[in-house]
Amino acid sequence: MQNTRRSVANHYAMLGDQFAPKRMAELAPGVIAVEDASGECDALFDSDRWTFNAPEIWEYPVAEESPLLRAAGLKILPGLGRFPEVNTIDEMVLFAKEQLSPKSGELWREVPEFFS
Repeated sequence: MQNTRRSVANHYAMLGDQFAPKRMAELAPGVIAVEDASGECDALFDSDRWTFNAPEIWEYPVAEESPLLRAAGLKILPGLGRFPEVNTIDEMVLFAKEQLSPKSGELWREVPEFFS
């Protein structure tokens, strides 16, 4: 659990001020939602523990994947990929539950667990 949180925090530290996290919350073990300074909200997830329900929509070709995310074992569910856009963690809870599934026995948290 802490490893995914640390990986996500490290990823955003490398992105700079424009994408600096404003709030982060764990939606499930291995799924972290991040509201950033640009007004976006994305969910980053441990690709060993979670998968896309519709990979044909969300899965990036390997050549287009972020090397930073790939090195950390993370994938991203972009809030900008939906209309209307997902801008808050509360909105991401519903979107992530529709679009992600655990590979094993992980369960969604009843409420997001915020952390810094």
